[in-house]
Amino acid sequence: KVNKKTLESLIKAGAFSDFGNRASLLTYYPKVVRDVAEQKEDLEKGQFSLFAQTRATAPPKDEITVSDEFTEDEISAMEKEVIGFLISKNPLLKFSDIIAKKSTKKIGDVHADDSGKIHILAGIVSGKKIIKTKKDNAEMAFINMFDETGSLEGVIFPRTFSKLRDIFQINKVILVKGKVNDRDGRLSILIDNAVQLG
Repeated sequence: KVNKKTLESLIKAGAFSDFGNRASLLTYYPKVVRDVAEQKEDLEKGQFSLFAQTRATAPPKDEITVSDEFTEDEISAMEKEVIGFLISKNPLLKFSDIIAKKSTKKIGDVHADDSGKIHILAGIVSGKKIIKTKKDNAEMAFINMFDETGSLEGVIFPRTFSKLRDIFQINKVILVKGKVNDRDGRLSILIDNAVQLG
């Protein structure tokens, strides 16, 4: 009843970590899915054999070829992709002291009533889009940043982006300061300063 995409997502999220690491399971699971499909097809055709009955009571042992596990950054990216936040290792923990001192809120705690207020937020950059303004063809950027509580869009206007562009790198931990903006119910932070923590 579980399709390939769901199974792959569960592996990426670490749900089957008792059976092996993510890299090994992502390589191995297509074989399991194929074997199960073949067994189901045989049963539907009525091909009951002594061996099939034996398999039903004593499933064959997994023969997983062990692969080197993904890097921490790759695992973080997978967890963010399939469940929206990190569960295995949080890169923000390395900087917990400075984040506790400097940040004013967790990303997931930013709400509509923060609109117009200045906040300092810490997060990991998960996406970046650079565009050019119609007015004077200057570059500005939109980023996605997240922590263990949620995600938020950051907007960096041209003057700020020209000074800070090297800070906004994918998978890097950053600390940003800016005004929360509520545009038709969609929250973002208009960044006027930022530093990269790691």
